[in-house]
Amino acid sequence: MNRSLQVGLMAAVGAAVVGIAVEAMRAGYGAIAAIAFAVGAIVFLHHRWNRTLTTAVTAASRQMTQAEGMAALASQDEFSALPWSGWALAPDVIVRCIGYLRVRNWTTVVECGSGLSTVLFAREFRARGKGHVYALEHNAEWAELVRAMLAERGLTDWATVVTAPLEPMESDGRQFRWYAKSAIAPVLALPKVDLLLVDGPPRETSALARYPALPTFFPQLRDSFMVVLDDGYRPDETTIAAMWSERYKTRFTLAETVRGQWEAIS
Repeated sequence: MNRSLQVGLMAAVGAAVVGIAVEAMRAGYGAIAAIAFAVGAIVFLHHRWNRTLTTAVTAASRQMTQAEGMAALASQDEFSALPWSGWALAPDVIVRCIGYLRVRNWTTVVECGSGLSTVLFAREFRARGKGHVYALEHNAEWAELVRAMLAERGLTDWATVVTAPLEPMESDGRQFRWYAKSAIAPVLALPKVDLLLVDGPPRETSALARYPALPTFFPQLRDSFMVVLDDGYRPDETTIAAMWSERYKTRFTLAETVRGQWEAIS
């Protein structure tokens, strides 16, 4: 903690002790009882202040991480800036995934959900001269917008956005609305998948909406792989990660990114 902030807090605590003790004595408490009361109150306040400061520092750190991520992913060409939004995959997640793509020399990404990450993965593969990202998207209008962003940047050879409406399906005895198998058939025919990134369908489509992703693509994962389940702080995603861990005997851990992400890395 900053030294001046520490001094300020100590002064505030000292003033509070004196003030509370004086008021307690005025109310008829003895000196010892008044001081004990004051100390107890200060311990409580210190705990609250410490928790507030910790929360503030954590939030500031996460915001800084996002700013650093956005800077690292910023376009270096003449095209318009990519439209970041609250729905987009957070910059720290994309930077983390691209780091693994580079270190592991992975070349095949499957995304459940499309968007800025699709464009950025495609840009990474073009820079490396190999690789392809396949993004499943249930919203036809959004799929067209992502394709337009790819085309504008000359990235269509490095990414495929598959329009796949949601349809009823059963997985492990549960009912879901998930990407139509007939629409994603070309992706299911891929020999191997290096990175499976699960950021769809939206949670309001069904309970545990993203659960079918791993049962669907697990047979295609390479021996060395990464599975990412975004929005990891949400209860549904926490439940899904636990269910996947149990069924596939694969350890999922929570990476404390801005929205949290459950990861399995082999």
